[in-house]
Amino acid sequence: MSEPDLEAAARTAAEHAVAIAAAGAGRKPQTRPSRPSALRPDTPDGVCANCGAQLMGPVCHACGQHADLYKRPVWRLIGDGISDMFALDGRVARTLWELMAFPGRVTRAYLKGQRGRYIPPFRLYLIASLAFFLILPLITAQNALINFQPEGADQARLALTEALESGEMSQADFDRSMRAIDTVMAFETQTPAAAGEESEGEASEGESILTGPQISDGQITAMRRVFVPEEFGEAPDGVTGSRAARSYIADRIERLARAPDRWAAESFAWAPRIMFVMVPLFGVLLGLVYVWRRGFLYFDHLITALQFHAAIFIAMLAAILISLVTGPGWAVLAFFIYAHIYLYRLLRVVYSTGRIQAILRVAALDAAYGFLILMGLTVVVLLGAVSA
Repeated sequence: MSEPDLEAAARTAAEHAVAIAAAGAGRKPQTRPSRPSALRPDTPDGVCANCGAQLMGPVCHACGQHADLYKRPVWRLIGDGISDMFALDGRVARTLWELMAFPGRVTRAYLKGQRGRYIPPFRLYLIASLAFFLILPLITAQNALINFQPEGADQARLALTEALESGEMSQADFDRSMRAIDTVMAFETQTPAAAGEESEGEASEGESILTGPQISDGQITAMRRVFVPEEFGEAPDGVTGSRAARSYIADRIERLARAPDRWAAESFAWAPRIMFVMVPLFGVLLGLVYVWRRGFLYFDHLITALQFHAAIFIAMLAAILISLVTGPGWAVLAFFIYAHIYLYRLLRVVYSTGRIQAILRVAALDAAYGFLILMGLTVVVLLGAVSA
């Protein structure tokens, strides 16, 4: 064999050796085959176990299922769960800050398709409304306890004395108010028995020092005589409607008169549900004031209404917290100004409305939505009366 043939044979052998080595490096080492698990997915790696689509990331683009199989020790699973539970999503802080500080920015970005960095509008509304209606009773209860502290009672006595000396209050009203303060403070210091003994006989007939004027049995009888005179053997002159319906109304009024606190509690329980109905109605109003504006559907108005109400709930909660320090007057005024400026800026940013047109539309929305809110409060009171 000639020298060129030897070189060609050596080169061919070397190429085969390199190819064999490369194939061996890419092949997994031979080990004893493991027993297949019935809990392993049937699909190969890189394929969604739910729909079979080829995965292009940690989440399936076809069905939305996460590709994680959670095949790891239990302590790691517990740690991951705790971390997910208490981790603050960056979208929360970003959404709340831009929602409150820059009216209309979040809404406009969401309607233009920039949605990944913000909380969805419906979830944002639920968070804001639940926070408001859950925290409000705690704040008002705490505020009531603060008002009944000894320092507050002393200030109240001093104010009553000044009102009596200046002639703004009669002696009877002064005595009744002082007895009420003494009774409340006695209950606050956990001496209800003594408070009851001291106040017994001092309140006028049909009046409770703790709860104010109470309806008497005579008033209840007179009321029932008007609604259902048949119960008293009288002819129902001028009374219309079935006796069952009139008797139900009389029973309901009597129950509410004897337990007004329950009525208030039931009405408060209905408030979040009525406000949830107010949101789509506000979207309808937005559609009416922009009925000639092309390019906006009811979906756009509904998203705007959801985020506007979320901002209003947060602002109301902040106003209530501020009122604990400054008093309700300045807090209510600040909330009123902020809400109207917010709505003005919202219309300017989302709908690209001019200044004069935005002011006119804010006034129209004020009048129409104010009427709807008044009707909603009426419904809340009526539903509370039926539920109590």
